[in-house]
Amino acid sequence: MKLTLHGHDDRYAVEQLQLSLFPDNTEGEAASALHRGRVWLTAVTKITVNGVTAAATRRIKAADETVRLRRRALQQSYYLAAKQLLPAVPPWGALAGVRPTKITTKHLLEDGTPKSADKLLRDVYYVTDDRRRLAIDCSVSTVRAVNLLQPRDLSLYVGIPFCPTRCTYCSFVSRTIGRKTELLEPYLRALEQEIAVTGRLLAQSGRTVRTLYIGGGTPTTLSAPQMERLLSVIRDNFDLSRCIEFTVEGGRPDTLDSQKLQIIRSGGADRMSINPQTME
Repeated sequence: MKLTLHGHDDRYAVEQLQLSLFPDNTEGEAASALHRGRVWLTAVTKITVNGVTAAATRRIKAADETVRLRRRALQQSYYLAAKQLLPAVPPWGALAGVRPTKITTKHLLEDGTPKSADKLLRDVYYVTDDRRRLAIDCSVSTVRAVNLLQPRDLSLYVGIPFCPTRCTYCSFVSRTIGRKTELLEPYLRALEQEIAVTGRLLAQSGRTVRTLYIGGGTPTTLSAPQMERLLSVIRDNFDLSRCIEFTVEGGRPDTLDSQKLQIIRSGGADRMSINPQTME
């Protein structure tokens, strides 16, 4: 679907919502506009799909403008226009991206309550009842886990910024491999050097690795031997004796096989994060 912007350059905020609400539509078009007045800042969206056009507006006081409120108004207007053209109410409302609980978790960490988080999801992002309950339950568990960390504890993230292709739902693909598989090996060598340096720094500072997550991208884009090397380097350079959770992002089924799964398990990981392409 073609997207044009007028009066603003917040493409990411609008584009991710469009990808979420119209993942398979390539024929329609949408226009997102921002009009600045002395009193009001008005976001206007017009969407045309299959010859049918819908429009919606949201506004905030110009004096209250922040990046967050401006993007929120743009997303709200897009959602309200899209809702008129969709066959069913989108369960996640105007939320976009792959981490819908990020907002509620931040809200709870800033002394919000589950009740106020529910109101935020309902009134601002139009999330349905069951998804609000799910998001808040997840965020409550996240906050509980965060509170387990002591001042010198840390969570370690190891990133593999490559994917076979871009998933329909994804909002932050780093680089699709395509024919660029030759980049994997030099990246892995550089990552191994960085892991060694980071391991020494952590040992010198007395910090404790409590959780470790290998994410991406799609980490399982690595071949079985490359995955084995990475896990070996991690074990050799980090003290994981007090690590309570070691996760490898499983990514897509087309990047997994029994050999790679066994290597991940024997390499020390005790949890996998699976990214389904569809729940159907």
